[in-house]
Amino acid sequence: MRAIYVPLTEPIRRALNNLAEREYRDPRDQAAMMLTDALRQNGALLNDRSAELIASSPDPRSAT
Repeated sequence: MRAIYVPLTEPIRRALNNLAEREYRDPRDQAAMMLTDALRQNGALLNDRSAELIASSPDPRSAT
């Protein structure tokens, strides 16, 4: 797995740490879970198991 660095402002970092603590998770795990949920909600992730991106499939509407 390749790491991604995302700089966070202090209030966001603090909120992430607080939420992770409340949910008994490591902040990195909490951020990964939230990112996965956001990708799924926005239609960019098919499912958690395959982690396939919809963007990797050609858009059938673009075929002419």
